[in-house]
Amino acid sequence: MKAHASSVNIAHAVKPARTESFEHTISGLLAKRAELFNEAERIRDRLAEIKNDVGAIDRVLGTLGYQGDLDAAMPRQKSPRRKG
Repeated sequence: MKAHASSVNIAHAVKPARTESFEHTISGLLAKRAELFNEAERIRDRLAEIKNDVGAIDRVLGTLGYQGDLDAAMPRQKSPRRKG
């Protein structure tokens, strides 16, 4: 979709605000980094719980006499596509 000439002129007329330092930006980025790090930690912990639960279920299935291929019984999941 092409941009109209008037919107292009407006975009060039508006200049980004400049400050003497980037303290506010740095502070915001550090806060976001900490938030993402904590989220990754929670996800990692939850993944460990799920793996333990799957292992427990596998052991119970074996105890009950299940002899099938557990990996073959799993539904296939699509791999996330990476944009490069």
